[in-house]
Amino acid sequence: MTRQIGSLVLGVYESGELVPAGSVGTGFDSKQATALKTKLAKLEQNEAPFATDVPKPGRWSTRKPGEERWVRPILVAEVEFGEWTPAGHVRHACFISLRVDKAATEKSTR
Repeated sequence: MTRQIGSLVLGVYESGELVPAGSVGTGFDSKQATALKTKLAKLEQNEAPFATDVPKPGRWSTRKPGEERWVRPILVAEVEFGEWTPAGHVRHACFISLRVDKAATEKSTR
């Protein structure tokens, strides 16, 4: 069992429902990835939290469908990214930090 996260599957709330918004797999070092894994392990659940279908891995992802570990969507990740894709996902995302000052259900700037 790995002690670090590899990437985070992202979601945003739209009209009260959580919808997939892509993923981020960079911006954290090994110490941060270990801390994130520990924090997320406490929030683990069996089902994907999304109102729509489970997002498929991107074309360059090493993640295989079904390998995801889902968590209750109560944390907010600050992510820097290039733009929104036509499918509504972030492009060229980089993790900045977890936000403790913002509720997960707050409207995104999408």
